[in-house]
Amino acid sequence: MPSALAGQAKPTGAILYRMESPKGLRDHVAFTFDLTVSDDFKPVSADGEHEAFYRWPIDYVDDLLRVDDVFKFNIPLVVIDYFLRTGRISSDAPGYEDLRLALAGGWRGKFDE
Repeated sequence: MPSALAGQAKPTGAILYRMESPKGLRDHVAFTFDLTVSDDFKPVSADGEHEAFYRWPIDYVDDLLRVDDVFKFNIPLVVIDYFLRTGRISSDAPGYEDLRLALAGGWRGKFDE
């Protein structure tokens, strides 16, 4: 992505999550950004980390969240955060506050008991 385009990304927050590794539990932070790109934008993986990029309708992404092993383990966290921020998951939806709390790392202690 050209640096001029990347510079237009708007920070939206951070997602805190914990994962198991061979050395034990590790805390991670995923910083999130919003960026509008043109219809002809084609992302390219320069570091080999990404298998592929897709431009899917949001309803399709929503459906895929309910299917196991479609996304890398931490990608649904980012999608759910986006859905919460944009109102796709409304504040009156069951579990809304728990999702918000969990994505902010606030589940530590509350759900560990």
